[in-house]
Amino acid sequence: MEEFLADPDPGNVAQELALQRALLADCLERLQGRSVTIEGVDTLMDWASQISRTAERASRIEARTALTAREIILLETTIVSLLREMLTEDQAEQFSRRLAAMLGVHSLPALPEAQGADVL
Repeated sequence: MEEFLADPDPGNVAQELALQRALLADCLERLQGRSVTIEGVDTLMDWASQISRTAERASRIEARTALTAREIILLETTIVSLLREMLTEDQAEQFSRRLAAMLGVHSLPALPEAQGADVL
């Protein structure tokens, strides 16, 4: 029980969702070619509904922690402003190349001109 109490991300239900899906898939595979009673169909439908609810819960949890468009714009504007203040043009280019490599992209667009505080 201590393992679960010490979980740094108790709202992450990804493992539970994966387990539910794996168990349902295993059950359906075992039923292949067999007839299923109405009660069995009801049980499978209930199980599928529970999986759907778990997926919806995971989506809601993720949405609560995701950055909003406004927060992303503010973050981007702040970073660009700081880069312009703190780096020479050569340093900014080196930073851009290194960041692009870390992100696994060929290149990043050039830093935009400072747009001021009225961006938001």
